[in-house]
Amino acid sequence: MRSVKMGSVKMSSLGLCVLLPVLLTGCWDRIEIDQRGFVVGVGIDRSSQKTITRETSGGTDKYLGTYQIVVPSGLKEGGGQGKGGGRAYFNISASENSMHSLTGKMSTKTSRTPYFEHLKLIIISDEVARVQGEFADILDFFLRDNEMRRNVKIMVADGRAEDVLNVKALSENMPVNYIESVSNNKRKSNYMLPETRIGDVHEYMLTEESFTVQKVHPYKEGVSLTGSALFDGRTNRMIGFLTGEETQGLNFMKGQVRGGIVEVEMEGKTVDLEVERSKRRIKVDWPPGGNPVFTVYIQVEGSLGKSFARLDLTNSVTLSEVEAKMNAKITDTCTKLVKLLQQKYSTDAVGLGSYLREEHYKQWTAVQDQWEYGDKLFRQAKVRIQTDVSIRRIGSINANEQKGVGE
Repeated sequence: MRSVKMGSVKMSSLGLCVLLPVLLTGCWDRIEIDQRGFVVGVGIDRSSQKTITRETSGGTDKYLGTYQIVVPSGLKEGGGQGKGGGRAYFNISASENSMHSLTGKMSTKTSRTPYFEHLKLIIISDEVARVQGEFADILDFFLRDNEMRRNVKIMVADGRAEDVLNVKALSENMPVNYIESVSNNKRKSNYMLPETRIGDVHEYMLTEESFTVQKVHPYKEGVSLTGSALFDGRTNRMIGFLTGEETQGLNFMKGQVRGGIVEVEMEGKTVDLEVERSKRRIKVDWPPGGNPVFTVYIQVEGSLGKSFARLDLTNSVTLSEVEAKMNAKITDTCTKLVKLLQQKYSTDAVGLGSYLREEHYKQWTAVQDQWEYGDKLFRQAKVRIQTDVSIRRIGSINANEQKGVGE
């Protein structure tokens, strides 16, 4: 009995000896919070700086990276200046030939180690995005980083990415917060895309599906997110920009409209529809041996927010005329977008191929390699747009405006 107890004590002591080293090494990689450089924004541009190495007389670095890093002591509610005039952020730039080398070089230029777990925004210049393979290589670096989150936003700059990170932070304490706030205004504008997450772009690249990314353009008073950047799904290369109106058509075609304005002209004056909700439904007729014929049904509901025309909107006939104008406007915008994607870019950014893969998989597997390439069946597909606009509220119109002041 005594030997059994002794054996039990020995086993407990042995287990404790094994467990203690594990517990004691639990914080071996700890870094104090005041020693971290919290990166909230990254901008990637083409670099023109020269690199001198032992092996070569000189070369050119590929990338110029700009990191926006938080200064915790400068954070203050209501502005970008902390006590004593300290800023809530600083931007630091470096040039290198790869993203890994770029991050390493950044570590030699700041006292705080770059830390990406709080990264909010990655901005890539259109000059870099137009080069085949480079957009994918840059995102691959961030996707493989164990500090990265898949809801980080991606944007393409119309110009220099570093200029975007240096804009004036209107009503925010740092430029990244200002730009991120603008990107969330999809309920106020349908001329820009919904926010583009790195996780969504990764899925597009894995399925080789063409896609669009939010476009950002810096100007004197801030930034504009009107329009979008169009990417080829197989090469992951940017092939062009879509205008604000083309992006509006894309949003309607993909069922991504959550608000914004549709403007038409009546009697030489403008009438605005404030979109409250929108739905999209696709139907396809695919005769054996023929090309698919798509019908895209778009339902829109909204209210009249502004009318400079003298219209009696209490008259059902007049209201029907306004709805017909709105229907024609949305149909025309979407038709022009489809024509542009088919004839100029041969790129299915609308997602018709994705619909076929999900709903008609057997037929899709026979044509998927020829959809955007080879025979380019997407260019030959017929796409019909049917819209149904319903005006739910007409607002309040001043009687003097209806009759004319002084009559």
